[in-house]
Parts: sequence; structure tokens; C-alpha cells
Amino acid sequence: MAEPGSLMDASCIRFDAASELIAQRDPAITRLAALDLLVRAVWNGDFEPPPLSLDWPTPAQHEARAHPDAWMFVPISVPRVLLTKEQAALSIRPVELYKAGRDTIINVMHCNGHLPGDAEGWHALLDWKVEESARRQAEALSALARIPVSAYSAEARDYLASLIIPRAKLQAWLDSCSANFHGLFVPAERAAPAPPDAANDTGEAATSHRRGRPVLAAWPRIEAAAHQINREHPDLPRKVLAGQLHALALSEFDEDDVPNEATILRRLGSILGDAGASSQNEA
Repeated sequence: MAEPGSLMDASCIRFDAASELIAQRDPAITRLAALDLLVRAVWNGDFEPPPLSLDWPTPAQHEARAHPDAWMFVPISVPRVLLTKEQAALSIRPVELYKAGRDTIINVMHCNGHLPGDAEGWHALLDWKVEESARRQAEALSALARIPVSAYSAEARDYLASLIIPRAKLQAWLDSCSANFHGLFVPAERAAPAPPDAANDTGEAATSHRRGRPVLAAWPRIEAAAHQINREHPDLPRKVLAGQLHALALSEFDEDDVPNEATILRRLGSILGDAGASSQNEA
């Protein structure tokens, strides 16, 4: 459930501003592509607050959820019951920022007609009166995580761009995906590590990378998806994972922006921090 929140300092950032900074750090990524990565992360649950145990939440869990960096902030129209008669009569409803997770975001966008495609299809998944509503909502979130942000209406993209996230939460997610954005939103405590693929390149490829070869646009998406799939299926063979990542990238990017499957497999070790396992699968 969404709770009212407030932004009293510069510890948070809007998605549109974050997308701009990501694109500035890596010219191979456009602002729209950066926004796409952030939106997919929302639907994948990467920015959710710490969970509570269903049976008996602990004080530590409540404390974690009360931390300033635990929640995203989303703009939601103020309920009419909280407005004066004159305020409720305005053609544009007042908006307030609320602490919320992805379940709230999807429901707000559904109510406002901001989900991509036909409203009837989403209603079949998100109507709270249908059977197995929790399963259907999970299916809706899973579908949205695989729909590019370009499929949304301009108004919906504006709404997604207005989502606000704590800089520390965003930085932690970026660091789990790639070393290219270390210290972008939160000052780095130490020098940023070398790009994860540099140690695995050899010969001319490594030389050209060190000389500033442009990073293919699909790499950030591949790295983020690699971590997600590995968390969900830790026993998946690396060759199978590389094939899935290659197919995913081809479905979302131009072929010229996607590394070949062998390159993805070779770099999985450094991306996931298990070079030994990657080398074994590559042999």
C-alpha cells in the first residue's frame, strides 16, 4: 500500500534525470534506452522495499522498510475525500508523492490508462475481482518487464519519467549490473573497478577496448538480465544462459548493437563473478 512521502533533500532523483546521466556516462546508450532499463527494473522488482515476513515480521524488517532509501516515490492523484469541494472540482487533480512499490505503480497506471496496448487485456489480468488475482498480477508484471518503453504512449512515458528513486538504491542496482556507472549517483568510496569484460578480452579486442572502443548498446541490458536470470535459475548452464541473453538482446536491440553469443558466454564469468564456472562451460 502506498504511503505519503516527502523529498526534503537531494538524496533522490527522477527517472528522466537519471536516464540523462546514464546516457551522458555511456554515449552508446540513449536516454530512451536508459529509461527502458529503469522501467524494466521496476517491473522485475529490483527496486522493491525490503520484504516483510508474512507470519511474523521482525523489528529489523520494519526498521529496514523505514529507511529513507527503502522506497521509490510515485506521483498519485490525491483522493477526492482528502480535497476540499473546490479542489475536487479542478479539472486537474492535485498530485502528491507517495512511497510505493511496483504493485502500486502498475495499479495506478492501469487506472489511468497508461499501460501499453489495449486496456481490456490488462483489465483481464488486473481486475481484483478475478480468480487468482495475485497470480494474474504477477503475470502482468512479468509481461511488462518484457515490453519496451517505446510501446507506451507519450503520456505514459512522461509518467514513468516522473518516478523518483533514492540515489543509493539506484546506484546499488547499477553496480550490480555493470561497473561502467560506478559512483554516478552516489560518490564512490574508492576508485571504480575496471570494466568487467576487460580481463576476459585478449589480443586486438582487448587493445581496442582499452583505447575506448564504444560499448555495444545491448551490454547494460545483457548484464542486468544475466544477474536476474542467474538469481532465479542459479543452476542454469552458462551456455544456455548465454543463448537466452543473446536472444533477449536481439529482440530488443538492432543486431549491430548486440554482441555474438560466444562473446556473451566468454564474459559471463566476470559479469557474474564466477570466471571459473564460465571458463568450464566455455571449454
